[in-house]
Amino acid sequence: MTQGVLGDWGGVRLDLYRQGIDLQIGYGNQTATNLAGGTGHSLTTIGQAYFGAGLDLYRLAGLSGGKFQLTITKRHGVNLTAKENLGLYQQVQEATGRGNVFRLTQASYEQTLLNGALTMKAGRLPVGNDFGAFGCDFMNLSFCNAPQGTLPYGYTYFYDGPVSTWAGLGRVNLNGKSLRGYIQAGVYQTNPRTTDPTNGFRLGFAGGTGVLLPVEAAIFPDLGGDRPGSYKIGAWYETSRTTDVAYDGEGQPILATGQAGRAVRGRYGFHVQIEQQITPSPEGLGRNGLSVFFNIVQFDRRTSLVDSQIATGATWTGPFASRPNDQFAVAVARTQTNPRYSAVERRVAGPATLGLGSEYVIELDYRIVPAPGLKFSPNVQWGISPGGRSDRHNVVAIGMKTSLSL
Repeated sequence: MTQGVLGDWGGVRLDLYRQGIDLQIGYGNQTATNLAGGTGHSLTTIGQAYFGAGLDLYRLAGLSGGKFQLTITKRHGVNLTAKENLGLYQQVQEATGRGNVFRLTQASYEQTLLNGALTMKAGRLPVGNDFGAFGCDFMNLSFCNAPQGTLPYGYTYFYDGPVSTWAGLGRVNLNGKSLRGYIQAGVYQTNPRTTDPTNGFRLGFAGGTGVLLPVEAAIFPDLGGDRPGSYKIGAWYETSRTTDVAYDGEGQPILATGQAGRAVRGRYGFHVQIEQQITPSPEGLGRNGLSVFFNIVQFDRRTSLVDSQIATGATWTGPFASRPNDQFAVAVARTQTNPRYSAVERRVAGPATLGLGSEYVIELDYRIVPAPGLKFSPNVQWGISPGGRSDRHNVVAIGMKTSLSL
């Protein structure tokens, strides 16, 4: 049952849960200001409200292994990264992606078969919920959700929440005593209309340009019986027609000719995600003590402005005996511009140009949990060579990330 600041609502939530209805209601707020970098200085706030309902169809209708999930999201506010032209590849406030939207984030049916060995899911789904899924302990977008769906130009076809698309996936679950994990594959419609902020509840198939075909394998070791881990590797291929990021149809640099990139078909990439508990945490990964993570994603160099991103960090949960749910966290990310594009830029602008290189982001925060379902995370962020440009002013931002679950 989802835990919130209002507990079990005087017994109402618990009664609903026992009947097979798990309600999820919450609000997140992210306030930030840039102390350095950009064209000016502002204090902006963005917010995200969500409503969800998870239905256990065995309890409700006697359908063993059946579940239905509905999630609706509303986002609002001003994006500091855009307003002050910070030039970062990844936003200071992670929940500003896809703009101020009110949309259907998930409406899916899930069925578990063969005593839990096989899971099938279909409906409206965000890709990043199941492939490349990663938590959001931090406020910078470099360390939140699947980066495939947040970096240029992966976001044009790899839809993270709050965006959903028509999809289906199958997962083989490995539930042995010595080996736990899964192998899964999915099919997701690529449809540019899906990301239109005015089409938040559009359910049609018209406008589709292709399909995204992701695969992923994971294992969940438990070192010593109390140090759990998560190790994932995945890849994807997307079938739409698109354009080369660097050269036009005549093989000339698009930065020189001003023409559209040459037509190509398909986009692809791979990712690796590692999370490992270092100190004993019998309650689960990241629940107590020190845990670390390492993520890497590599994009197709024909079609993507960004070549790759590497992110690593650590969290310490329960830093004080009196604060068992508080958390120290630090993370570092390097986002590298596609070297094909950088080479073209230097070729056109001349050898003296700096060209596009790598952007580096560092975030340090402390999460305060005064009550179940309520979190405050003051943080400081540094952005070095924003957008891969060493001639841009580095960014320093401070922020507060708040989340409330009812």
